Amino acid sequence: MNDFDVIIIGLGAMGSAAIEQLSRSGLRVLGIEQFVSPHAKGSSHGESRIIRKAYFEDPLYVPLLERAYALWAELEQRARRQLYYPTGGLMIGPPEGELIQGTLDSVKTHHLPHQYWPDLARQDSRWTLPENFAAVFETDAGFLLPEVCIAAQLKLASQQGAMIWQNTPVIDWQETSEGYRVQTDRGPVSTQRLILTTGAWLPQHLAGAATDLKVTRQILFWFQPPQPELFADLPVFLLELAPELFLYGFPTHAINQHRFKVALHFPGEPIAPAELPSTQVRPDEIAQMQQLLREHLSLDCGPCVQTQVCMYTNSPDGHFRWYDRDTLLAVSACSGHGFKFASVIGELIKHWALKEAIPFDLSLFQTESESS
Repeated sequence: MNDFDVIIIGLGAMGSAAIEQLSRSGLRVLGIEQFVSPHAKGSSHGESRIIRKAYFEDPLYVPLLERAYALWAELEQRARRQLYYPTGGLMIGPPEGELIQGTLDSVKTHHLPHQYWPDLARQDSRWTLPENFAAVFETDAGFLLPEVCIAAQLKLASQQGAMIWQNTPVIDWQETSEGYRVQTDRGPVSTQRLILTTGAWLPQHLAGAATDLKVTRQILFWFQPPQPELFADLPVFLLELAPELFLYGFPTHAINQHRFKVALHFPGEPIAPAELPSTQVRPDEIAQMQQLLREHLSLDCGPCVQTQVCMYTNSPDGHFRWYDRDTLLAVSACSGHGFKFASVIGELIKHWALKEAIPFDLSLFQTESESS
């Protein structure tokens, strides 16, 4: 049976970042992925992911984001590939709403550069909004390329000595007197420390501890505008439609074939991972998105030319989960907003594996039993 210092199960956003970091540590590291990563069977796909510092969810995220930006820039240099595209970012909504108030709380707490526009529709006539909808503009926001980021991290990890097993389902794992035994369809392997970054599969891999996590179906939409140049200078945006319901989108760009990508951020329909291959995007779901775009943008978005389904793994409060069991760590429940943090979460996982101090406040991510 092969022995490793660390085994990581799941090589999506968090797992690929973790194995790249750990591959530089001198530890014997194995990463196991049930599919071939990057792939479109979880939540780390879709061509682009928003990154922003003015975090309405909680000001405690901002120091993590500042480190994440630095690590993405470092990865760009080492991978010799652009991964981050700066566009600026608009947070749009009623001035008293969760999005505007939370964003202002973060920018004021951490002194982030920003502009406040009390009436965005007057500022930019492309927007059709309820009267006096406000916006906060953040200079540093933009988007990342998720599949490219994951591929770059896995390539570097392999070059730096990590062992990576793709297309290798994990059948089971058990704790032993010396660590953990992981059974795969390639046979058993053992490790002193085990890390689970399996996203939508975490509830079944961490039975009894992740019972509060809910997996939901989320849809990404791409439209082909007849005049894509009119969308090219849009910032990435997040628009509060109702409490806990947001429309978000990206500018047209050569990287996305000059298409206009949008989606809703909200608790979608429940789904089990095994159901993902058979799920279809319904005509009424496309019609709903078309109607929302007509209501909020004066531009012609054109026809819907592509859709994809991904899975959110949601915690009840929308925050991440950091389940620390001394020699077992599970990190997941990104609740649809986690990819931007992958670089720094990977570094934190490395600190944990090396038994180093965690230099950030993770209290938001720990359950009562974890933080006590």
